[in-house]
Amino acid sequence: MYLPISTWSGNSGHGWGDFDVSPEMKKRRKRIIILAIALLIIWRLWPAALIFTGLNLRVDTDFSRIEEVIPAQEEPKVAHQGLSHPFFESGTLWTEIIFKPRRIIHGHGFAPQKEDGAVINAIASILADRSTFQQWAGEKMCGGFHADYYFKWTADSDTWEILLCMGCHEAIIFHDGLSLRCDLTSDAAKRIEAVIKNGG
Repeated sequence: MYLPISTWSGNSGHGWGDFDVSPEMKKRRKRIIILAIALLIIWRLWPAALIFTGLNLRVDTDFSRIEEVIPAQEEPKVAHQGLSHPFFESGTLWTEIIFKPRRIIHGHGFAPQKEDGAVINAIASILADRSTFQQWAGEKMCGGFHADYYFKWTADSDTWEILLCMGCHEAIIFHDGLSLRCDLTSDAAKRIEAVIKNGG
């Protein structure tokens, strides 16, 4: 036996009509959706505030502590390549930050996939050498520090991390709560450039 349409239609005030959403509920849902979208945008955009303002460069420059932060191992556990340059490739960088997978480490952006191979290991070996570094001489006229590479070494419970900028020939080292920004020596920079050019 079929019931007349009037018994379940929304026009009768019964059946399916009981599930009508009130105007207030519609407004609430709309506000929740807008808030969720806003939070998603903020979550994707927050690294840009660090990258484009230089807040990610607030680190120590006391070179007397260099011995405390040099990696203990030559082969890195993890390595990533940096995103586009914020000064020379800002449009591309915005696209990478907002729309593409990325990793944010110490306020710097990197491609999510891990890098390995002869080039990475050769560069890491140079960075694990104390003689590679010298006192930071100040900001360079090269568009600012940009992390081209990220390296991470681990040994037991210890961790060492280095951000490498080949435009400025600088590095920022992190270890045991310490941070140190320093320059590469001219010889070390040339060696790393040769490794990158020759593929290891």
